[in-house]
Amino acid sequence: MASRVGTLELAFPINLQESLGNIVTDSSGNKMLDVFCSIGTNGVGYNHPKMLEVAESERMQRAIATRTGLGINPSTDQHKINQEAFMSVAPPNMDRVTAAMCGSCAVEGAVKVAMMAYRVRQDGGVFVEPTPEELCSCLDNQAPGSPNLSVLSLKQGFHGRLCTSLSLSRSKALHKVDVPAFDWPASQNPLYKYPLSENVEYNREQDRVALADMRAKIEQWRVEKGSEVCAVIMEPIQSEGGENLHSPEFARGVRELTKELGIFFIVDEVQTGVCSTGTFWAHEQWNLSSPPDFVTFAKRMLSCGFYHNHETKSEQPYRHFNTFFGDSMRALLTAQQNKIIKEDNLAAMAAEVGDYLQDGLREMELKYPKLVRDPRGLGTYRSFTVDSAPLRDALGLKLKSYGVNQGPCGDHSLRFRPTLYFEKSHADFYLDALDKACKDLA
Repeated sequence: MASRVGTLELAFPINLQESLGNIVTDSSGNKMLDVFCSIGTNGVGYNHPKMLEVAESERMQRAIATRTGLGINPSTDQHKINQEAFMSVAPPNMDRVTAAMCGSCAVEGAVKVAMMAYRVRQDGGVFVEPTPEELCSCLDNQAPGSPNLSVLSLKQGFHGRLCTSLSLSRSKALHKVDVPAFDWPASQNPLYKYPLSENVEYNREQDRVALADMRAKIEQWRVEKGSEVCAVIMEPIQSEGGENLHSPEFARGVRELTKELGIFFIVDEVQTGVCSTGTFWAHEQWNLSSPPDFVTFAKRMLSCGFYHNHETKSEQPYRHFNTFFGDSMRALLTAQQNKIIKEDNLAAMAAEVGDYLQDGLREMELKYPKLVRDPRGLGTYRSFTVDSAPLRDALGLKLKSYGVNQGPCGDHSLRFRPTLYFEKSHADFYLDALDKACKDLA
C-alpha cells in the first residue's frame, strides 16, 4: 500500500470497524492508545455513538446523495447548518464565515480576501470600480491591476502546501523546493527557553526582538521592494516548525502593530483550533485588545474555512468564490461535534488533563533528559524535544511496541494530538509506556 501511495507520511492503515474511542486498531489487529489521531483530526474519538447517529440521519443521506454547489444553490437548510457548525462556535466578535475544502484552502482564501479588503481600505473604505488599465494589466499579472502586496509570516511557521500558503511556510525545505514562491517577508519568531516560568526575562527579550524584526521587515519590503505588507499571519503554536509557543504578550504586540500600520492580522488555527489547548480557540488565551481580522480552521473542526467580520466582506459577487464552498456532509458532523463538546465540557477536560500530563512529562525529563526535553504546550496540545531525529524516531517506534501511537513534529520532537476524551487514565497509560520506552533506549 505504501508503494502505491508514494508517501512516507503513511504510518499504517486503520481498521475503523475495530477502533473505538481513544484506541486505534491497525490492519493486523494491534490496538494502540492514539495520541496522534491523524495530526489531530479526530476530536471525539473513533466511532462515537452520537457521531454515528448523525451519519445515519436523513439529513446526512441527502447531503451525501446530492451535493449541490453551495456557492450557487445552497439547500434551504444550509443557513441553519452553518449556524450550528460555524457561528455557534465563532471566535469572539467575528460575525462572518467562509467555508473551504482544506486547511491550505482556508489560508489561501483568508489571504485573498485580506488583500481585496486592504485595497478597499486604501480607497477610504469604499469599493472603487477598477479602471480599464487595472482590468487589462491584471490579466497579464502586472501592476496596477495586480498590485505589489505581500503578507508577512514568521520563521518556522507552517500554513499549507498550495502556492500562497507554501510561500508563507518557513519550516520544511523539502515542502517548498522546486515550487516558485512569492517574494514575501518572514520575520524572526520568538525562541523561548523552557520551563517558561523559569525564563521570564529571557523570553520577554525574545518577544521584544521578534516584534522589532517584524516592524523592520515590513519597512524593508516597503522601501527596498516597493511592496506593501497588507497582513501578518501567525499560528498560536508553530506546530510543524517544532511546537514553538507564542506568548500572549507577543501576540498582543503583533495585534497592536497591525492596528498601528492599518494592516490585517490573520491567526492560523488550522491545527490549534477546537478545544485541545483548553479553550475552543487557542488565541482566546491571548486576551487581545481587539479580535484578529481572520481566523482559519480545519483539521479537528472536521470542516474547513475562515472567520472574519463585516469590514472584510466583499460587496461584489464572485470575487472570492468556489463551486462547493465547503461540504454540507462535513458541516453536519461539525455541528454534532460542537454539541458533544459542549455537553461533555471537553475544553475544560483538555485543560485539566493537559496540566496533569505536563507534570508527568516533567518527571520523565528529570529521568531521561536526552529523550524527554522541554515539555511544553497548552491543554493536551503538547510536545517534547528529543536529542536527535534518529533518537526521536527510535522512541516513536518503541512507543508503538508498548501500545502508543505518537507522531513527530519539527526536527526532533514528538507531539500530542489526542482526542478530547483523553483522560488522566490515558495519560497514566502513556507515561508508563514512555517510561518503559525510554528505559529501553537509555
